[in-house]
Amino acid sequence: MTSKISTTMLTKLKQVLGITGTEQDSLLQLVLETVCDEIFNYCNLDQMPVLLENVAVRMAADMWRSERYGSEQLPPAAKSVSRGDVSTSFDTKPIGDIRGVKDIVDNYKVQLQAFRKPRW
Repeated sequence: MTSKISTTMLTKLKQVLGITGTEQDSLLQLVLETVCDEIFNYCNLDQMPVLLENVAVRMAADMWRSERYGSEQLPPAAKSVSRGDVSTSFDTKPIGDIRGVKDIVDNYKVQLQAFRKPRW
């Protein structure tokens, strides 16, 4: 079985996320494959239509950000700051309202619907 994703999709994902180098390529590939699997399952497809590749890249970027992949490179963030009697806490939820790949699929249903085939 051939890979579900093209090198073009990987390159586009890296551009969208501002990633250079190849250190994270295997993790990026995993994220793209996960998104493609979800697209295949939702749309009942065996192959990625060319017209869905950019949608898959955007979905993978959303997944990367919401699941905070690559965040091990970010400096630790303060969760609260105290100055005298004043204390401020910061929200540590994932970026945006996305909570997983199902929510990502739900956010892109309009684009995916055109490619959906009925199951028999």
